[in-house]
Amino acid sequence: MSTASTPPVADKFADRTHTTKKDIKAGFERLGMKRGDVVLSHSSLSRFGFVEGGPDAVIDAILETIGPDGTIIMSAITTNGGIVGAAIESADKGTLAAVEPFDVANKKCWAGTIAETFRNRPGVKRSWHPTHSVSAYGALADEMIANHENAPGPCGEGTPYTRVCDVPRGFILLLGVSHESNTAMHGMEELAGLEYVLYPKWSRIPILTPEGLREAHTRVHNSYMDRHLGALESAYINGLAETVTHIGDSYVRFVNAMKMRDITLPELKKNPLLMLNEKGLRAWNKMKETGVFTRNPFPPAPK
Repeated sequence: MSTASTPPVADKFADRTHTTKKDIKAGFERLGMKRGDVVLSHSSLSRFGFVEGGPDAVIDAILETIGPDGTIIMSAITTNGGIVGAAIESADKGTLAAVEPFDVANKKCWAGTIAETFRNRPGVKRSWHPTHSVSAYGALADEMIANHENAPGPCGEGTPYTRVCDVPRGFILLLGVSHESNTAMHGMEELAGLEYVLYPKWSRIPILTPEGLREAHTRVHNSYMDRHLGALESAYINGLAETVTHIGDSYVRFVNAMKMRDITLPELKKNPLLMLNEKGLRAWNKMKETGVFTRNPFPPAPK
């Protein structure tokens, strides 16, 4: 009786492109990434095919391209319905949210393998926001993450997601993902003051930081708002804010954050519901009708 041997890890990528760090760096050069850039990245490793060196190869490619004067930021998001619900209840009651403290040092993020690998690297710092934290490394890391936990919202003013728009060489790097994964678009919604984005009351949420137990004072996102965050991508490309290339099996987008903001905000002012898809529009109209926010307006029927 024979026993099948375990296939090599790369076998599942046998029909996919084999991508090296050199290939990735060449792609970044085509996109226009340079030394000193501040890069906020969202990513999907599996979209590349087989990457020699795994997530570390991708991270090293970015770091070697931007150099010691640059800064890399990655989402370390941990938001979920439980913490949002508890935060809303605390906001309504004026009490501390009844949740386990957000453990800045140890809480795993769900932004993908590359982001989680980056979070655990020596020297990488994490912001203290309990739902939408980021990890950062480089010359402006401290500046980018400072006081994130006390910003008016998770992604808008006073957060890394919009601070990247304030630096001349600030960019959004979308590695194998589209603008649907671009958390900075929620920052644009917050900056535009869109009514559907934030729960209006401030929450107190416990956080366990390197300096001990603290409280975050912030507002949480209104849930159940389905979006089309890529609604303005053609405008970014036509406005010379976005370049696109192909690395491995994946499309990669490189977006000038300042130009993205300058294109996006006027459009959202003209049409505040621009980024809501059909389902999101129905949910928003239902919430306005009932006055009940951040709850599923269309719960499943009882069995």
